[in-house]
Amino acid sequence: MNKRLILIQSFLKPSIAVILENDELLNVFLDVDSTDVGSIYKGRIINIQKGINACFVSLGNSKSGFLNLNDIPPFVDINLNSFIMVKIKKTSVKYKSPQLTAYVTIAGKYVVLLPFENSIKVSHRIEEKYVEEVLKMNLENVREKLSQKYPSIKNIGFIARTNSQYSDALEIKKDVEMLYQTWQKILDDYNKSNYEKLLYKDEYFPIKIVREYFESKTEVIIDNKQ
Repeated sequence: MNKRLILIQSFLKPSIAVILENDELLNVFLDVDSTDVGSIYKGRIINIQKGINACFVSLGNSKSGFLNLNDIPPFVDINLNSFIMVKIKKTSVKYKSPQLTAYVTIAGKYVVLLPFENSIKVSHRIEEKYVEEVLKMNLENVREKLSQKYPSIKNIGFIARTNSQYSDALEIKKDVEMLYQTWQKILDDYNKSNYEKLLYKDEYFPIKIVREYFESKTEVIIDNKQ
């Protein structure tokens, strides 16, 4: 089992995270992006530029984002002034506005929810075939059991994250149910609103880093107790 160390400096801006594995550098993250990255909005298409295969989306409060047409599911209508649900993917110096995607996902501790597809997947970081198959089966069983309470969950897909291999079925069930309830609140808010607005804000940078890279033998050192 690899030994991992996560070092996070978040007191001064920009925040930085360093990931070491067996005393070797694995990754470095600089939080130059807005903490809005990962957040979900109800946006409105305000400009369609077919020449660059993109459109611009108003997010409200004089804020807009760049959306490549390839980042829009085929079932979504692309019309001027139509509303669209988008997620902030990253900032972009080139376009001077955040890059968006309409392939919305919501990440939990062990699972990622895929609202626009119903497949069950496993993180590519999990290389052992047996572990992959077990996780996939467990996640399918969890979704099937929860469908008795939430019938529409059968139409939603999930990805088992890397650290799900260190969890049990109950922990995965709790994560899936929490993500499903969060998605239903987002969807309800989207349908009820008649203007652009923030629907969901992703977690604080250090929490996102730990959520993504924490494994069973991981030490976390952070300078900010918050």
